[in-house]
Amino acid sequence: MEKEDKKTSALSFTDILKSGKKSIRTPLMIVPIALVVLSIVGIIIGVAYKTNSSMRNLMREDTEFLLLNVSARLDDNNNSMLNIEGIVDDTLLTALETVQDRNRNAKELTTEKLIELAQLIQVDELNLFTTSGEISHSNIPENIWANSGFRTCCTYISSK
Repeated sequence: MEKEDKKTSALSFTDILKSGKKSIRTPLMIVPIALVVLSIVGIIIGVAYKTNSSMRNLMREDTEFLLLNVSARLDDNNNSMLNIEGIVDDTLLTALETVQDRNRNAKELTTEKLIELAQLIQVDELNLFTTSGEISHSNIPENIWANSGFRTCCTYISSK
């Protein structure tokens, strides 16, 4: 009998299942293993859900932050464009007033006055043309057409 008890105790789990014997050891081994496996699967599912939820919240916050930045940059660009348009409008009005003054006082217009005017309205180059398209007055004397009809070509390098 002793040999049979040792033989039964030495049987493995699979041997017991194959033998078809109803033993209390089988449920006692399967139930804890199943509980451990189910617990691990439950923990994995819970962690995956929390991670997924956290990632979605983080992506939503990042998207909102980026959209706010884009919106702020668009507002800044819009304000800049309005400022630029205002400056261009003011410059064009000043140029129009100058041309009107030129038509009234054409004899008084000189290169020195054009240089002063270009500095006043903050432009690099200011040219007045005749009706035939020739430069009659300029803040850059080299731009005025010579009597021969050829324009002097010059290169300016600003030291500012």
